Amino acid sequence: MLVRAGFLFIIYIITYYLYGFAVAKLCKAQHISMINAIIMGFWTEGLLFFIFVLPFKVAPRHSRRPALVEVSTVAWIWLVVWLVSIGTIVLIWHRDIGRNIADSCRRISDCKLSVIVVGTVIGAELIYELLYGNYTDGNGAAYFVGAAASDIFKNHFGVVEPEIGTMISSFNTMYFLQTYVHHTAVVCKISGIAPLVEMRGVMSEVVILLSGLITYELARAIFKNKRKKVLFFWLAYQAFILLCAQSVYIPAYYLFYRAFEGKTIFGMLLIPYVFVCFWKLYDNERDIHTLICLVIALFGSFTFCMSTMYILPFLLLAFIPVAVVQKSFRQAVNWCIMMVPSALSILYYIMVMKGIIDLTIRW
Repeated sequence: MLVRAGFLFIIYIITYYLYGFAVAKLCKAQHISMINAIIMGFWTEGLLFFIFVLPFKVAPRHSRRPALVEVSTVAWIWLVVWLVSIGTIVLIWHRDIGRNIADSCRRISDCKLSVIVVGTVIGAELIYELLYGNYTDGNGAAYFVGAAASDIFKNHFGVVEPEIGTMISSFNTMYFLQTYVHHTAVVCKISGIAPLVEMRGVMSEVVILLSGLITYELARAIFKNKRKKVLFFWLAYQAFILLCAQSVYIPAYYLFYRAFEGKTIFGMLLIPYVFVCFWKLYDNERDIHTLICLVIALFGSFTFCMSTMYILPFLLLAFIPVAVVQKSFRQAVNWCIMMVPSALSILYYIMVMKGIIDLTIRW
């Protein structure tokens, strides 16, 4: 089980890199950072799986087709989709991927000190997470692991209230779009790994790693790749979150003790990544690649945590002063574009409340 979990972790990172690389190529990015590709691929993979799995959960109100499809069937279809998508990316851009990997290796050799320091700290955090990071219990932990396990046990998505084990007659409005747990169920069906291992083990490690990479990208955006300042900022940030890790009121606590949960992905991955994109757009208002990455990340975040629906609009308001200070109409357009995911999520919620969208489970 441990070997399979380690292998799955590697597969995830490779998948994220390839998906993120594809997004960058489609956006005709001038330079493709391997770190940013991995980060972007994480959000892209979540969004792609959401688009893939949603039709298997729902059917039109008057459709004769049953809404529910067995998880085992969906799992093998997803495996084919994943293999085809990864194969297509490699087939189309294999030369560019090879050059990007070689270029990344050269950059690593040019800044060995930063790589050693950052790698050592992240490695220590990963080991700590494996040994001590999952001792807490709680409703959040019960939901995420329980929902994935229930999907596998019942062989249908979202038909059980995971915290109490009862069957439900309609999908939960808040959790319907949150397909993160379904992804775990599908992966576990394919790999044979237990949901507890995939969720609290593999995904916790993924979140810890991505948190370190996003912080490094934030430092690079702020200090314009000045290595000493970037490294100092990154270390100061890591020291700060470690000092705050024992407080249940600080997101850092979730990073080290409940890393796999949706609210951790929102608080420790999405919010810093939003500020990374803000900073890049401040420097270059016509950076289409960054704007698209931000929109994909915002859409993808809803598949992990629906609480983003309430917080993101207020977070994105922080970008308005940029348009005012720069007196730029283009920045105002950028802000309107990045508000689209939040607007659509709120529209979804309103349509459910009005009965326009019916979440009744039909067997």
